[in-house]
Amino acid sequence: MNIFFLDAGDGNGGFEALFPERSGLTKNAKNTGEKMKIAISSKGKDMSSPVDPHFGRAAYFIVYDSDNQEFEAISNTDNVNAAQGAGIQAAQSVSNKKAEFVISGHIGPKAFSALRTAGIKVVTWHDGSVQQAVDLFLSNELTVADGANVNGHWKQ
Repeated sequence: MNIFFLDAGDGNGGFEALFPERSGLTKNAKNTGEKMKIAISSKGKDMSSPVDPHFGRAAYFIVYDSDNQEFEAISNTDNVNAAQGAGIQAAQSVSNKKAEFVISGHIGPKAFSALRTAGIKVVTWHDGSVQQAVDLFLSNELTVADGANVNGHWKQ
């Protein structure tokens, strides 16, 4: 799947034309208790791993499915040392897994735009484990971001 940057003037980056299966998502969507997939940037392969503050260069993504309460660890090693484009490629990876939300500490403008284009909402948080992030999100204690929170190529 290719991610395109376009804006149909709808404030949603025109993603409904590209991703009709996600046309029900709204710009200000929050957790409504419906079943969903959440991708969390992670330093490890399981729910007890710390949330990685980096999105594009996170070691892994944990994709949590609230329908069956199962998760899958996705390696992001190809992007960890990428010279450029790590955030866009990471966005494509989580989109391929049908994630509807991403939780990560810091997201740059290109990654944020790619996620928005794919209809994926971004939540910024990294103060604990992947399990804590999921629990906070599912109890509506985290909010959806309205833009990137770092410049590109952010390093801690």
